[in-house]
Amino acid sequence: MNNSSNLLARSAHWELFSHPTINESRTTPYKSKVPEGMFSNDTSRVVIHYQYKNPLSVQAHRVIASLKECSALQENWDSYGANAISAEVIADAVNVVKKLDALRQEVYFVAPGPNGELSLELENKTRNRSLEILVYPDKQWKYLRFEAKDFISQGNMTIQDIRSHWYWLNGR
Repeated sequence: MNNSSNLLARSAHWELFSHPTINESRTTPYKSKVPEGMFSNDTSRVVIHYQYKNPLSVQAHRVIASLKECSALQENWDSYGANAISAEVIADAVNVVKKLDALRQEVYFVAPGPNGELSLELENKTRNRSLEILVYPDKQWKYLRFEAKDFISQGNMTIQDIRSHWYWLNGR
């Protein structure tokens, strides 16, 4: 899906949208002269506002806030020698949450791991299948699948595999 299909509105003007979590602004150099009075007295820049169709759910915002709290964990946070959670791992986990949220899949539990990883746990609506995604610092991510609380399979994955795991989780 390209960025233009995600956009609800794209306009070059100075009006601000009211919801900061679903909008972003970019100020870019404007190559040709803007007609006077059209935007402002400053004709060297135009602000382009994007408003996305699919804002993050409240649940996704909560999960992302929990993930970001893991940045406060220092080395040996568990008193057994656990590694700190890096900004890269947190950013990767946030991207996973965003991709899952776009599929309307909630992450119901997150936890830091001793090797600097983050664990994201998901369940389907009937709670007969669950999936655990482990986001590691070395980009060697893992998944664990469970059905009726029984272990089914595990393996390596990347962020590109999210949709196929979502299909399995939801029986599609």
